Amino acid sequence: MDTLLTMPSDKNGIYFLHTSLMETSDKRHLRIVSKVQKHNYKKGTLIFLQGMEDSCERYGELFYELSARGFSYASFDWYGQGESVPETGNKKISRLTFDINQHIGDLDEFLQKIVYPDCPPPYYFLAYDMGCLIAISALDIINNQCQRFIGLSPLFTPLGYTTGSFQSKLTSLMTDFGLGRLKLPRAKSLFSNISGPTKGTNSEIDRLKNSQNIPLPDRRWLARVLETVNFAKARLNKNDLRFPTIFVLGHNDKLINTQKLLRFSNNVRLADIMTLFGAGHDILNGADNSKKQFWALFDTFIPGTKAYDINY
Repeated sequence: MDTLLTMPSDKNGIYFLHTSLMETSDKRHLRIVSKVQKHNYKKGTLIFLQGMEDSCERYGELFYELSARGFSYASFDWYGQGESVPETGNKKISRLTFDINQHIGDLDEFLQKIVYPDCPPPYYFLAYDMGCLIAISALDIINNQCQRFIGLSPLFTPLGYTTGSFQSKLTSLMTDFGLGRLKLPRAKSLFSNISGPTKGTNSEIDRLKNSQNIPLPDRRWLARVLETVNFAKARLNKNDLRFPTIFVLGHNDKLINTQKLLRFSNNVRLADIMTLFGAGHDILNGADNSKKQFWALFDTFIPGTKAYDINY
């Protein structure tokens, strides 16, 4: 029997999230949130994979919308992000790290321990930012279960960096020479989406107030991410994708190179790309117009969703 440690419920506006902790095989604990719609059991489950330094509380509105549409859902905080941040004594980690093998392993355990035993099929994946990069890197794990996939603001060009560019080669060289801890220009912009005013629980507000204490990505982090981008793109170029996919980009996204992604996605089998006019990087928590565009796309792409039957 897998160990789930009960935690107090959190509140984000009018949305209540009942969270638990999943114990991994190496005794770490990842916070999860899940809900099974027993009256709409056949509709299936939406698996949401979060982005950079996210936590479950930020997506109360997303989970509410999924419930309104009759979907079960499940999500978790990546280790080292959100409320699953490792601590040494009373000190949090001083440097943001990225370990794709660990992230893929955590995703596999989450699916095997939480999603597949308890949440009903069919399974749809919604992945944002870094979560999209990890999911595409883990195609061997999700290919046989995923029915459809939506990738929001995929971090295939982090901060505009592209694989094979002079900047990426310089970053790799600096890392090899032990200069990987040098800070990245515009690194703070990765967290700008979560550092502004918000309504929610005291714990979420406190986390946002302390956002300036969050370790920022450095050259070593970027080098590892770009290596993962190369791997993920290779999987897509080899036509390893087995499910219909839409990559959704914000027209005003300042963190990724949308033109590069548009050109790349044109050559990927089973994948299309949509650009939301006026949207930035954080589509799910952006302006109302951006969210309306996203949900219209969602209701069109995910089977069994009838937008006109939804009562808000």
